[in-house]
Amino acid sequence: MARITSVWWHNIGVEISLLGHVLQTHKIVSIDTKFSRLIHNTPHGANLFARYEDVKFNVARSILIQVGVTLSNDSGDIGGTWRFNLVCGDMVVYYVNRLQVNMGELNS
Repeated sequence: MARITSVWWHNIGVEISLLGHVLQTHKIVSIDTKFSRLIHNTPHGANLFARYEDVKFNVARSILIQVGVTLSNDSGDIGGTWRFNLVCGDMVVYYVNRLQVNMGELNS
């Protein structure tokens, strides 16, 4: 099983270089994303319009907080997986909430 490497600001240079090296032999790229939590939860049994409005509200205010990249070859062998953490430290909640407020102002 391939290891998952967490990438933060302090190791991003080294890991990007390693990812580039692995990419020479493992040319299939899979990407996964993680966004901030939902703000509105749609009640069970809500009508289609209410569900649409909640999805629209959540998408407009979602913050990308993590990107995962896995490299593999034509045989399915995994060369490595990197988890790029875009929001980090004890300030995660503060920054995510702050970004959501700023995005809300832009969408108004």
